[in-house]
Amino acid sequence: MSYLTIKLSKYTKQNDSNVNFDRKHLVNRKVFQALPQCLMENMSGTKLDILWSPVHHDKFIVWGPDITLYEVAKLSEIEKKTTFSQISSTRGATVVASQSASGVRCVDISAIADHPDPLLALGHASGRVTLASLKQTYDPLGLVGREFVPKYGRPCNGLSWNHDETNLVAVALDKHRSDHCIQVWDANRSSLSTDEFTDNTSALQSEPARPIAELALSETAHSVAWTDLGNRTLAASMNMKHIKIYDLREQSGPGYVTKYSVIYFLNAWVHTSF
Repeated sequence: MSYLTIKLSKYTKQNDSNVNFDRKHLVNRKVFQALPQCLMENMSGTKLDILWSPVHHDKFIVWGPDITLYEVAKLSEIEKKTTFSQISSTRGATVVASQSASGVRCVDISAIADHPDPLLALGHASGRVTLASLKQTYDPLGLVGREFVPKYGRPCNGLSWNHDETNLVAVALDKHRSDHCIQVWDANRSSLSTDEFTDNTSALQSEPARPIAELALSETAHSVAWTDLGNRTLAASMNMKHIKIYDLREQSGPGYVTKYSVIYFLNAWVHTSF
Protein backbone atom coordinates (compact mmCIF):
# COMPACT_ATOMS: atom_id res chain seq x y z
CA MET A 1 0.00 0.00 0.00
CA SER A 2 1.29 3.47 -0.90
CA TYR A 3 0.26 6.86 0.40
CA LEU A 4 1.16 10.38 -0.63
CA THR A 5 2.82 13.00 1.55
CA ILE A 6 2.71 16.58 0.32
CA LYS A 7 4.85 19.33 1.82
CA LEU A 8 3.08 22.70 1.73
CA SER A 9 4.60 26.15 2.00
CA LYS A 10 3.66 29.79 1.61
CA TYR A 11 7.10 30.34 0.07
CA THR A 12 7.39 32.48 -3.03
CA LYS A 13 10.67 33.76 -4.42
CA GLN A 14 9.33 37.29 -4.56
CA ASN A 15 8.42 37.71 -0.88
CA ASP A 16 10.88 35.63 1.14
CA SER A 17 14.52 36.18 2.05
CA ASN A 18 16.00 32.96 3.32
CA VAL A 19 17.37 29.66 2.12
CA ASN A 20 14.87 27.19 0.70
CA PHE A 21 16.72 23.87 0.97
CA ASP A 22 15.06 20.93 -0.72
CA ARG A 23 15.92 18.11 1.67
CA LYS A 24 14.30 15.42 -0.48
CA HIS A 25 17.63 15.35 -2.32
CA LEU A 26 19.49 14.54 0.91
CA VAL A 27 18.42 10.90 1.14
CA ASN A 28 21.58 8.93 2.02
CA ARG A 29 23.56 12.20 2.04
CA LYS A 30 23.63 13.05 5.76
CA VAL A 31 27.22 14.17 5.40
CA PHE A 32 25.89 17.30 3.66
CA GLN A 33 23.54 18.47 6.41
CA ALA A 34 25.74 21.54 7.02
CA LEU A 35 25.60 22.63 3.39
CA PRO A 36 22.92 25.37 3.63
CA GLN A 37 24.63 27.01 6.59
CA CYS A 38 28.07 27.18 4.98
CA LEU A 39 26.68 28.67 1.80
CA MET A 40 24.45 31.08 3.70
CA GLU A 41 27.53 32.42 5.48
CA ASN A 42 29.00 33.30 2.09
CA MET A 43 25.83 34.87 0.68
CA SER A 44 23.83 36.07 3.70
CA GLY A 45 20.75 38.13 2.98
CA THR A 46 20.22 36.65 -0.49
CA LYS A 47 17.31 34.34 -1.32
CA LEU A 48 18.77 30.97 -2.28
CA ASP A 49 17.44 27.66 -3.52
CA ILE A 50 19.65 24.58 -3.41
CA LEU A 51 18.89 21.56 -5.61
CA TRP A 52 20.79 18.30 -5.95
CA SER A 53 21.01 16.58 -9.30
CA PRO A 54 18.95 13.35 -9.14
CA VAL A 55 21.46 11.50 -11.33
CA HIS A 56 24.79 13.33 -10.91
CA HIS A 57 25.06 12.65 -7.19
CA ASP A 58 28.17 14.76 -6.66
CA LYS A 59 26.66 17.91 -8.19
CA PHE A 60 24.14 20.50 -7.03
CA ILE A 61 23.09 24.02 -7.98
CA VAL A 62 22.62 27.14 -5.89
CA TRP A 63 20.07 29.50 -7.35
CA GLY A 64 19.76 33.15 -6.36
CA PRO A 65 20.84 36.20 -8.39
CA ASP A 66 22.98 33.66 -10.28
CA ILE A 67 22.69 29.93 -10.93
CA THR A 68 25.89 28.22 -9.82
CA LEU A 69 26.86 24.59 -10.34
CA TYR A 70 28.93 22.98 -7.58
CA GLU A 71 30.78 19.67 -7.52
CA VAL A 72 31.46 17.78 -4.29
CA ALA A 73 34.73 15.95 -3.67
CA LYS A 74 36.85 14.69 -0.80
CA LEU A 75 39.03 17.43 0.64
CA SER A 76 42.09 15.34 -0.13
CA GLU A 77 41.11 15.30 -3.83
CA ILE A 78 40.61 19.06 -4.23
CA GLU A 79 43.60 20.69 -5.85
CA LYS A 80 45.66 23.07 -3.77
CA LYS A 81 44.90 26.80 -4.20
CA THR A 82 41.39 25.90 -5.43
CA THR A 83 38.63 27.91 -3.74
CA PHE A 84 36.01 25.67 -2.16
CA SER A 85 33.25 25.62 0.50
CA GLN A 86 33.85 23.01 3.16
CA ILE A 87 30.57 21.18 3.79
CA SER A 88 31.76 18.48 6.19
CA SER A 89 34.91 17.34 7.92
CA THR A 90 35.92 15.36 4.84
CA ARG A 91 34.27 17.00 1.82
CA GLY A 92 34.17 20.30 0.01
CA ALA A 93 32.23 21.87 -2.87
CA THR A 94 33.93 23.70 -5.73
CA VAL A 95 32.31 25.97 -8.32
CA VAL A 96 32.11 24.36 -11.76
CA ALA A 97 30.19 27.03 -13.69
CA SER A 98 27.80 29.94 -13.15
CA GLN A 99 25.42 32.15 -15.10
CA SER A 100 23.01 35.00 -14.38
CA ALA A 101 19.50 34.09 -13.23
CA SER A 102 17.99 37.35 -14.46
CA GLY A 103 14.36 36.78 -15.47
CA VAL A 104 14.33 33.21 -14.14
CA ARG A 105 11.45 32.44 -11.77
CA CYS A 106 11.86 28.68 -11.26
CA VAL A 107 14.39 25.91 -11.86
CA ASP A 108 14.45 22.12 -11.84
CA ILE A 109 17.13 19.54 -12.69
CA SER A 110 16.34 16.66 -15.01
CA ALA A 111 16.93 12.98 -14.28
CA ILE A 112 18.21 12.26 -17.79
CA ALA A 113 21.11 9.94 -17.04
CA ASP A 114 22.64 10.13 -20.53
CA HIS A 115 23.37 13.84 -20.23
CA PRO A 116 26.98 14.33 -19.06
CA ASP A 117 26.16 17.30 -16.79
CA PRO A 118 23.01 18.46 -14.99
CA LEU A 119 20.37 19.57 -17.50
CA LEU A 120 18.25 22.44 -16.16
CA ALA A 121 14.77 23.59 -17.07
CA LEU A 122 14.51 27.36 -16.50
CA GLY A 123 11.08 28.98 -16.21
CA HIS A 124 10.91 32.66 -17.13
CA ALA A 125 8.62 35.58 -16.36
CA SER A 126 7.17 35.33 -19.89
CA GLY A 127 6.18 31.68 -19.37
CA ARG A 128 8.93 30.47 -21.68
CA VAL A 129 10.88 27.42 -20.49
CA THR A 130 14.44 26.85 -21.72
CA LEU A 131 16.78 23.89 -21.31
CA ALA A 132 20.30 24.79 -20.22
CA SER A 133 23.53 23.20 -19.06
CA LEU A 134 25.86 25.43 -17.07
CA LYS A 135 28.86 23.41 -18.19
CA GLN A 136 28.05 22.99 -21.87
CA THR A 137 31.05 21.07 -23.13
CA TYR A 138 29.16 18.20 -24.78
CA ASP A 139 25.48 17.87 -25.68
CA PRO A 140 25.00 14.35 -27.08
CA LEU A 141 21.19 14.50 -26.92
CA GLY A 142 20.85 17.92 -28.54
CA LEU A 143 18.60 19.20 -25.73
CA VAL A 144 20.49 22.32 -24.61
CA GLY A 145 18.89 25.46 -26.00
CA ARG A 146 15.46 23.96 -26.65
CA GLU A 147 12.46 26.07 -25.69
CA PHE A 148 8.83 25.52 -24.72
CA VAL A 149 6.54 28.51 -25.16
CA PRO A 150 2.89 28.75 -24.02
CA LYS A 151 0.29 30.06 -26.43
CA TYR A 152 -0.29 33.12 -24.23
CA GLY A 153 2.60 34.66 -22.33
CA ARG A 154 2.36 34.93 -18.53
CA PRO A 155 4.66 34.11 -15.60
CA CYS A 156 5.96 30.59 -15.08
CA ASN A 157 5.44 29.69 -11.40
CA GLY A 158 6.90 26.20 -11.17
CA LEU A 159 8.59 23.30 -12.96
CA SER A 160 8.92 19.59 -12.36
CA TRP A 161 10.88 17.00 -14.34
CA ASN A 162 9.45 13.49 -14.36
CA HIS A 163 12.01 11.08 -12.87
CA ASP A 164 10.51 8.01 -14.60
CA GLU A 165 9.68 9.34 -18.05
CA THR A 166 12.66 11.66 -17.95
CA ASN A 167 11.78 13.49 -21.17
CA LEU A 168 8.63 15.00 -19.60
CA VAL A 169 8.60 18.35 -17.80
CA ALA A 170 5.47 19.83 -16.19
CA VAL A 171 5.01 23.59 -16.05
CA ALA A 172 2.79 25.67 -13.73
CA LEU A 173 1.61 29.02 -15.12
CA ASP A 174 -0.42 32.04 -14.11
CA LYS A 175 -4.04 32.28 -15.17
CA HIS A 176 -5.16 33.10 -18.70
CA ARG A 177 -8.83 32.91 -19.57
CA SER A 178 -8.16 31.15 -22.89
CA ASP A 179 -5.37 28.78 -21.90
CA HIS A 180 -4.50 25.98 -19.48
CA CYS A 181 -2.27 26.74 -16.50
CA ILE A 182 -0.62 23.28 -16.33
CA GLN A 183 1.26 22.15 -19.42
CA VAL A 184 3.34 19.02 -19.89
CA TRP A 185 6.08 19.15 -22.52
CA ASP A 186 8.15 16.43 -24.14
CA ALA A 187 11.79 17.55 -24.26
CA ASN A 188 12.33 15.39 -27.33
CA ARG A 189 9.54 17.16 -29.24
CA SER A 190 10.50 20.76 -28.58
CA SER A 191 10.62 23.38 -31.29
CA LEU A 192 14.10 23.75 -32.75
CA SER A 193 16.63 25.85 -30.92
CA THR A 194 18.04 28.92 -32.65
CA ASP A 195 21.26 27.14 -33.60
CA GLU A 196 19.36 24.33 -35.35
CA PHE A 197 17.65 26.47 -38.00
CA THR A 198 19.08 26.26 -41.50
CA ASP A 199 18.02 27.40 -44.95
CA ASN A 200 16.62 23.91 -45.52
CA THR A 201 14.39 23.89 -42.44
CA SER A 202 10.80 23.44 -43.59
CA ALA A 203 7.96 25.65 -42.39
CA LEU A 204 6.34 22.62 -40.75
CA GLN A 205 9.49 21.82 -38.74
CA SER A 206 9.89 25.40 -37.58
CA GLU A 207 6.37 25.75 -36.16
CA PRO A 208 6.25 25.82 -32.34
CA ALA A 209 5.70 22.51 -30.60
CA ARG A 210 2.61 22.01 -28.48
CA PRO A 211 2.33 20.44 -25.00
CA ILE A 212 1.50 16.74 -24.91
CA ALA A 213 -1.01 17.49 -22.12
CA GLU A 214 -2.84 20.63 -20.97
CA LEU A 215 -4.80 20.86 -17.72
CA ALA A 216 -6.91 23.37 -15.75
CA LEU A 217 -8.34 25.91 -18.19
CA SER A 218 -8.56 29.48 -16.91
CA GLU A 219 -7.01 28.72 -13.52
CA THR A 220 -3.75 29.55 -11.73
CA ALA A 221 -1.14 26.93 -10.84
CA HIS A 222 1.38 28.05 -8.23
CA SER A 223 3.48 24.87 -8.33
CA VAL A 224 3.41 21.35 -9.70
CA ALA A 225 5.10 18.07 -8.75
CA TRP A 226 5.11 14.50 -10.08
CA THR A 227 3.85 12.23 -7.29
CA ASP A 228 5.11 8.73 -8.23
CA LEU A 229 1.63 7.35 -7.56
CA GLY A 230 1.84 6.64 -11.27
CA ASN A 231 4.26 7.57 -14.03
CA ARG A 232 1.93 10.33 -15.16
CA THR A 233 0.34 11.58 -11.94
CA LEU A 234 0.71 15.24 -10.97
CA ALA A 235 -0.06 17.20 -7.81
CA ALA A 236 -0.59 20.94 -8.18
CA SER A 237 -1.30 23.85 -5.85
CA MET A 238 -4.10 25.82 -7.47
CA ASN A 239 -5.79 29.19 -7.07
CA MET A 240 -4.20 29.79 -3.62
CA LYS A 241 -6.60 27.30 -2.00
CA HIS A 242 -6.60 23.86 -3.61
CA ILE A 243 -4.37 20.84 -4.09
CA LYS A 244 -5.44 18.94 -7.18
CA ILE A 245 -4.09 15.58 -8.30
CA TYR A 246 -4.24 14.73 -12.00
CA ASP A 247 -3.72 11.38 -13.69
CA LEU A 248 -2.69 12.14 -17.27
CA ARG A 249 -4.00 8.75 -18.33
CA GLU A 250 -7.53 9.92 -17.48
CA GLN A 251 -9.48 12.50 -19.46
CA SER A 252 -11.97 13.53 -16.78
CA GLY A 253 -10.12 16.24 -14.84
CA PRO A 254 -8.54 16.01 -11.38
CA GLY A 255 -9.08 12.76 -9.51
CA TYR A 256 -8.64 14.34 -6.07
CA VAL A 257 -9.17 17.87 -4.75
CA THR A 258 -8.60 19.18 -1.22
CA LYS A 259 -8.86 22.74 0.08
CA TYR A 260 -6.40 24.76 2.19
CA SER A 261 -6.35 28.42 3.14
CA VAL A 262 -3.22 29.52 1.23
CA ILE A 263 -0.87 27.34 -0.84
CA TYR A 264 1.99 28.54 -2.99
CA PHE A 265 4.48 25.68 -3.09
CA LEU A 266 4.43 21.92 -2.67
CA ASN A 267 6.68 18.88 -2.83
CA ALA A 268 5.33 15.35 -3.12
CA TRP A 269 6.69 12.06 -1.84
CA VAL A 270 5.25 8.58 -1.93
CA HIS A 271 5.82 6.25 1.02
CA THR A 272 5.29 2.52 0.93
CA SER A 273 4.22 0.58 4.02
CA PHE A 274 5.69 -2.92 4.38
